[in-house]
Amino acid sequence: MPIPDDLTPPGVRTAVPSVTVLSAAGSAAVRALATDHHIGAETVVAAALVAYRGPGPENATPRVGVAVSGGSRIAPVDLPVGARHSASGLVVRVGACVDSPVDPDPDPGVAPRDVVVAAGEPTDATTVLAGIPVVVWCRLADGGCLTLEIVTAPGVSVSDAHRRRFAEFVERFARAGRVAVGSLQIVTEDEHVLLDEWNDSAELLAPTTLVDLVEMGLTRDPDRAAIVTRDGVVTHGDIDCFANRIARALLASGVGAGSVVGVLCESAPAAMVAAVAVLRAGGAVLMLSTRAGAPETIVRIAEARATRVVTDSPAAAVVPPWVEVVALDDDELDHHPDEPISAEDGARPCHLMATAEVTVSGVGDDLAALAHSHAALANRLQWTIDDWEASRTPGVQQVLVPADAHRLRDLCDVLWPLVIGATAHTTVGHGIDRPTAGTGSVIEAGGAAFRVAGDERPGWNVEAYVLDEHLRLVPPGASGDLYVGGAQLALGWPRDAAATADHFVANPFRPGERMVRVGSVAARGRSVSEDVDVLRRVVAAVGVSERDAALRDDVVHTDENRPARSGPTL
Repeated sequence: MPIPDDLTPPGVRTAVPSVTVLSAAGSAAVRALATDHHIGAETVVAAALVAYRGPGPENATPRVGVAVSGGSRIAPVDLPVGARHSASGLVVRVGACVDSPVDPDPDPGVAPRDVVVAAGEPTDATTVLAGIPVVVWCRLADGGCLTLEIVTAPGVSVSDAHRRRFAEFVERFARAGRVAVGSLQIVTEDEHVLLDEWNDSAELLAPTTLVDLVEMGLTRDPDRAAIVTRDGVVTHGDIDCFANRIARALLASGVGAGSVVGVLCESAPAAMVAAVAVLRAGGAVLMLSTRAGAPETIVRIAEARATRVVTDSPAAAVVPPWVEVVALDDDELDHHPDEPISAEDGARPCHLMATAEVTVSGVGDDLAALAHSHAALANRLQWTIDDWEASRTPGVQQVLVPADAHRLRDLCDVLWPLVIGATAHTTVGHGIDRPTAGTGSVIEAGGAAFRVAGDERPGWNVEAYVLDEHLRLVPPGASGDLYVGGAQLALGWPRDAAATADHFVANPFRPGERMVRVGSVAARGRSVSEDVDVLRRVVAAVGVSERDAALRDDVVHTDENRPARSGPTL
C-alpha cells in the first residue's frame, strides 16, 4: 500500500501518544454494532480498518490483525475487499476470522501484521505486540466515548490529519449498515470541500452545437473580411456560400449523420471552409495533415472509417483510391446552389451528442479513433475563446492564423476565428493567435481540457478526481487513478466498445454523468495550489494526437495497465 505524505518516512518516534476520541454518536454506533454481532468494539474498528485501507496492488490483501486472548496471540484478518461488500457483512467476516481456531503450527515465514487493533491501553502491550509497526488501542473513555490511541514502532509517525481521517471513517463505517464499503469516502468533510472548490468549474451555457456557433459567427457581418491572404480577401459571406456548395456536394454523395469525412488541405482557409461544409452536411470531421506520408494517411482514414475526403488539388494524391474525393477546385461545385442548407437538401439537424470530430491517436500500429460530440467541443471552444478574449483589447477583431493547414491542431483550432467573427490574417511565421485557456498549454484527457497556467484548474464544466480501486477519493498525498469527467468528455472509441466500457464509467459524484479513467497514476496536493500536480504529472492516454507532442514535455507517461497504488495506509 502507498504511504501518503502525512504518514512520514522513518524518523524519530514521537513521545506524544496519538489519541483520538470519537464523537458520542459515533461511539454509540460502534458499540451498537458490536453488541448486535456479539463482538468487541476492537473487532468493529478492525473491520473499518480493512475497509479503510482497501485492496492493495496486485490483489494483495491488507495485513491487519486483531489482538485476542489478552494480546497473547494475533488473529489475522486477511480478507479481500470488494466495492460491493457491505459494512455489516464485512464486520461478520472479520468477526469470523477473530473467532477462528488457533493454528497449532503457524508458518514461521509469515511476517507480523502491518497493523493490529487491540482492546485496552498501551500499558497492556505484550511481547507479541512489540514487533507490530502500528497498534490501534480501543477503550471506553469517560462519558462512554470510544478512544482510539495509535502507538507506532520506532521509525513511524502518524499525523493529526491522518488520525482524524481514520476516526471519521470509523464513525461512517459503524453507521453504514448494509451500505457498500465502496461508497464510504475516505477523505474528511474538510478535504472533500477543498476538492469541490478546486472542481468548481460550472459555467451556465446554452445547449449548442458547433454548427450553431459557426452560423452565429458567419452571419454576424457577412461583408466583414474573414480571411486575408496574399491572394486576396475572403468575407464571412463568401465562406458561408462556398461551404453551402461543398455541403450539398457531400449530401449528394451520401454523407449524413454518422459519416466521417476527412479534411486534407494544404491551406488553412481551405481547411476552414471544408470543416464547416462537413458539419453542415451532418458529418464528423477527421483532420488530416498534409505533412504525413501516404501510408500514415491511409491508416488514419481506415481507422476512423472515413468514406470521403475533402481536399485541395496538391494533397489529393495521398488519398486512397477507395475513398471518394471532393475537390475544392472542382468545377462541379459551381452547379450547387449556395443558399442555406435545408431539410429539402437531405440535411438533418445536428443533435448535441452527435459526433462532430474523430481524432486518431497513437503511434505505429497502435492507433485508435476517438469520437467527440458537438456538445463537448462547443463547451470547450466557448471556454477557450472566453479565456483568450479576456486577455485581448476589447473590440479588436484582428487575429493571426497559420497559412498552412498542417499547423492547425484540431477542429476547434480550425473554427475559432469563424466563431468569434474575426478577421484572420494568415502568416507563415510563429506569432499566431491561438486560444489555449491560459498562458500555458492545454493538456487533454478523454477530450476534456485543463489549464496548466493561470488559475491552473479544470476548464468549464470539467472535473478531475484521484480515486482508489473502489472509486473513492484518495486523501492528500496518497496516489490513485486519475479520472476526468464533465461536459467536455469524449464519447469514446467507436471501434472498441470494450475499451470504452472499461475507461468510461459512471461518475459516482455526479449521477447520470460519465467520467474517464485516464490510465495514469496521480496524487492530490494538500491545497488548491498543490493540486496542479494532478495536471502536470499525467498525460492524456485518451484524446491526444501526435500533433500535440509539444504539450507532452511537462508530463510523465505511465502505463495504463499498471494497477494504481491506491488508498491510505495506517
